[in-house]
Amino acid sequence: MYSFIEGKIASINPATAVVACQGIGYNIHISLHTYTKIKDAESCRLYTHLIVREDAMQLYGFADLLERNVFQQLISV
Repeated sequence: MYSFIEGKIASINPATAVVACQGIGYNIHISLHTYTKIKDAESCRLYTHLIVREDAMQLYGFADLLERNVFQQLISV
């Protein structure tokens, strides 16, 4: 649904990042690899994958397309 989200990093920790984009703060699950790439940045672009389940909607973000593609292949097994 969302290909990427780009904006200012409002908060970040090794598991999640909140990216402020057009007045909305997106809570995005991230990997340690992505965390190390964006932890010192003021703003970022995260390539995303949205998972919709019966009880939750989770947004995952990745610093590059390759990492997102590997994630999508892993969850398709």
